[in-house]
Order: sequence, then structure tokens, then C-alpha cells
Amino acid sequence: MTAPGNQNLSMMLTAEEVYGRNLTLSECQAVCGGLDFGAFACYLAMVWRFNEEAFNALPVSPAKASLLTELLDNIIFDPKARAAARILIAKNTGPFTPISLQAALATLELAGRFCPRQNRRNQLTETEREQVTKVLLSFQGEAFGRKALKRLRLGRIRTWDELNARELAAFTRNLISNNPLHPYGNSFARLYAYGHRKPIADYFLAKTGRSLDSWFQDNLGMSSREYVFAAFAAGLPRAIPFNPRTKEPLKILFEANDFFRPVPPDVRKRVLALLDLVTCDGNTPWDLDRKSKTLEDLLYESNLLHAAPVIGFGSRRILVSGTLIANNLAFGLPHSSLNSARQLNPAGKLTNSDVARIRGGFGVLFEGYLRWLFWEWFSGRPVRLLIGYETLVDGVWCERDIAVLKNDCAFLFEIKNHVIDFKLRGAGDIPGLARLVEGPVDQAFTAAEAFLRGEVRDSEGRPMNPVARVFPVALTYDSPPLTQGTGPRFEHWLEASKGKPYFTPTPHRARVQMLGIDDVEVCEKEAHMDQEPEQLLGLLMGRANSDGRRYDTLGSFRSLTSPPTGPRMPGPISLLISDSKAHISSVKMTFAWPDPNNSAAGAPLQ
Repeated sequence: MTAPGNQNLSMMLTAEEVYGRNLTLSECQAVCGGLDFGAFACYLAMVWRFNEEAFNALPVSPAKASLLTELLDNIIFDPKARAAARILIAKNTGPFTPISLQAALATLELAGRFCPRQNRRNQLTETEREQVTKVLLSFQGEAFGRKALKRLRLGRIRTWDELNARELAAFTRNLISNNPLHPYGNSFARLYAYGHRKPIADYFLAKTGRSLDSWFQDNLGMSSREYVFAAFAAGLPRAIPFNPRTKEPLKILFEANDFFRPVPPDVRKRVLALLDLVTCDGNTPWDLDRKSKTLEDLLYESNLLHAAPVIGFGSRRILVSGTLIANNLAFGLPHSSLNSARQLNPAGKLTNSDVARIRGGFGVLFEGYLRWLFWEWFSGRPVRLLIGYETLVDGVWCERDIAVLKNDCAFLFEIKNHVIDFKLRGAGDIPGLARLVEGPVDQAFTAAEAFLRGEVRDSEGRPMNPVARVFPVALTYDSPPLTQGTGPRFEHWLEASKGKPYFTPTPHRARVQMLGIDDVEVCEKEAHMDQEPEQLLGLLMGRANSDGRRYDTLGSFRSLTSPPTGPRMPGPISLLISDSKAHISSVKMTFAWPDPNNSAAGAPLQ
């Protein structure tokens, strides 16, 4: 068994390794109580930027080792931590990711509660940096150190079945916390499609009786097309030049109004509004009403900066993580629409019916996007595409989403805009996982049974003949945080609780597969769907038939499909990425960052 995450955990620094032990929660609080929050936040933001830009998923080749050592010397860590990092770099065994995102956020959240606000502008001293590093690496020890691995019994058990419910939940929340990345280009391409692909807007109008732009205006204060650029521009501070060869490598603290002055005035207001949407107040202590008793408790309760990864000190801002701001404004439209609507509401809060209405609107938008995407992929291909067909379930005809029929097989896709909420992020429990997927899993399963019985009619009401084999898929917005180890445990629980064999295959029905939108979109490039869209069907078939790998990525099954033979043409997602880049660059901006070592300073942003 291995520990969770897409990071090389043998290359993760912990306080146990560097200092001999983790600090306690009270010791960490004492450190924070003696440091000014502004200087503390600047330093931690710099540490994380260093981690994102220099290390994240970066193979450490010999040529890069010297640069990484220089970065360590000039930017972060006290002498003991630098020495430990050098040893890890010298091993040259793979990607070196010294910092866990969740540990950095927990350190900042603890500081936000206990650091005094003196508005001190100078940086931390070397001694203070060492103290902060001990706190940060103590949180990492709770996630990845010897104590954590012992708590999870990793390396000492033979099967996943030996994990109890608490251990399984700890593994799952660790998996969620340390896999924050979404394909950046695909996320903005999807945003662009909402405002620039007419069939999506037409579907939204037909289902809700309102225009798509009215949903954006009501909940985000701007049109769908305006939102695409504003969401991109609000994250531009992450692109401030990174210069490792100076003692002050990053201009972390920036004046929002000055920074966005190059943006045309008619756009700047919208950009600043979105920046406000993801900004938390740094001038007053954060009273988050938590009852954390240990570092482990606080580690996974720290969600504030996931929702608001910018810290505001009046007009000055610190962007904590470029990854998180992209997650919020590009991928995280289900969350940002609720947060924005709450701010736009005169009462400053939303009723349950308000939340249901906003989420329902995004659900229709998400369905419309996927219906358009599958039409672009499969219309005119040697398959039969069903969109909005019906199945007979318990004597009632129910609308279902998408089916692709090829030869005697049917591939069924049931769509829900479900996301990983803070409750699941903090608990990692099986009921939380069920909230994410049980709806589309049940719908995909009942649709599969109906196809085998021949109780299906197309969107025109015409009956359809039974098929020989069915491959059902539950497709959610967020990817389910399941692995080959934890997935079967969840499958058994859901089957037992619902009394249906969702994941027990038969000769004619494959088990229900659970995927997120990212999992499917990346296949256009990874599986050469631009040559032959049917490659997606081959990947789904290969994954369903591989019992021991059924939670591997779809792209990893490419060797089981026939090589595509058609000419390479840009697929719909490739076209969206190209068009969205052109749309963003159509607004000419010139940024002149005060960095004499940056030869591109003052060049137009393209």
C-alpha cells in the first residue's frame, strides 16, 4: 500500500525528519502569537509560490539541482530544513514537492487566528522564518510523517479491508487535500463555451425560460462573456515574475488598483469585483468558531483559503495560490456563483430556495455544455447518439441524459453538477462520498437495466430494441476521490445501503463507472479523440473490463484500444482553448512590474 496523493511523499519534508518531532498545537499557537500577520502571510505566500513554480510536478534532473539549491538558499527554510531538502534533491529520484498545499493553508489559517495585526511591512527575520518553518513542517508531519503513516497503518497492513472507517476517511481527506489541480486550459475553455456556443445558451433558455446571461448577471454581476476575461485577469498576480537570484524574489504584496490599472476601465471594475469575491480580510483576527484540539484537526478543518485564496489588507492584497484562484474562478463556478450572489444580495445572505435556484441553474448549464460537447464529438460519426432519451423505471418514463450506441453496445452518461463540498473535504467519510455520486450512479444503473429490457425510447418517442451490452457512467462535476484501494469499500457500502448491484457486473451490464468532467475532457488530447472520437468508448470498455485497474485514469487504457486511423482535426475542446486564448488576448494590457532582472517587464500580456 502507498500513501495518497500525486506527490512523491518520500520527498516531502516533515518536522519529524528535520527537527526530530512535530510541534504541538499550543506550541504552534505560541509561534503565531509572537509574529505580525502581514509579514507571516507574505512569507507563507512566498513559500507556496516557490513550491508551485519551482517544484510542483517538476522532475529533478542534475541540471536543475543547482537551481533548486539556489532557490532554497535565497528564499525559504532555515538551515536545518535547507540541509534536509538538499539531501532529497541529491537523491534525484523523481518530482520533489517539499510543501503540501493543505499544510500551507492550515499554517496560514492558524496564523490568521492568533497573529497580532500590527501592519508591519518588514519581512520576517531568519529566526522568525525558522519558527514559521517548524509550524509548517509540523502540519506536514500530521499529514505525511511517521505518526500519520502509523495512524493509517500504511505499510503494515496487507489489504485495504483492514482499514477501519476512521482510517479510510483519513486517507480520503488526505487524497482530496493534496490533489488540488485541474487542467487550467480546459477550465477556461469550458467557461468560454458557456458564453460563446449558442446551443448551450439555447438549451438553458429552453429548460429554465430565462437567458443564460440573466443567470450570470443575477449571480455574478456580469455577462457570461465578461466573466471569462474577468476570471482570467483576476488571477494575473500569480504571473508576477519569479526571480530566484534575489533576496526578494517575489512582489507578493500588491496594490490591486495599481496592478490592474492597465486593464481598460470598463473591464477593471468587473476584475476587481471578482478579486473581492475570493478575498478574505487580513486586518482582523479570523474567528472561525473551530474547536480544534490537535494539529490534525486543524489541518483538515482549514477551508477558508480554499474559498478565498487572496488575503486583503485594505487595498493591498496577497495572492496565496495561483492554483486555488484558478480553481475558484475558472473551475469553481458552482462555488463562485453562490459566493457572488451572497455578496450581491442586499441582505448579505441566501435562503435555501436561493441556493437551490442558483445550483439548479448551474446544473442546467453543465448539462447543456456536455450535451453540446458530445454532439460535437459524435455527430456524423458511425455511432448513434441519443440526447434526452427516456427509460421506463418502475412504470414511469424518465428522461435520461446521453447515450452513445456503437454496434451492439450502449454507453450511457448520467450527468450531475455535484461537487466536493467542505463537509466531505474535512471528513472524507463514506456518506459524504455518497452525496457526490449516488444520484447519477442510480440513474445510470436503472438506464442500463432499461436498455437491456428494451424499455427505452429516443427523444422523438420512438421505441428502441434491446442491446447486447451496456456500459453505464455517472459523470459529476468534481472527480470522485476514489482509488483502487478505497473504491471497492465504497462500492460495497453503497450497494448494501441502496440494495442494488450498481458495481456487480453481469455478462451484459458493466459496473457503473464514476468519473468527473476533467477525466473525460482530457481524453480528447490523451486518447487522440481529435482523430477518432470513438476512442472514448474503447477507453470506457477497457476500464470496465479491468477489475484490478478500474479506478485508473481513462487515458491509461489507451493501449487497449485500436490506434485511430482518421485524419487529425482540432476537436471541440482544442478549438475552445484556442478561441478562449484569442478572446482573452483581445483586451490589450501592458504590465510593467518593477523587476529589473525581468527582460519581459513592460511587454504586452498575450
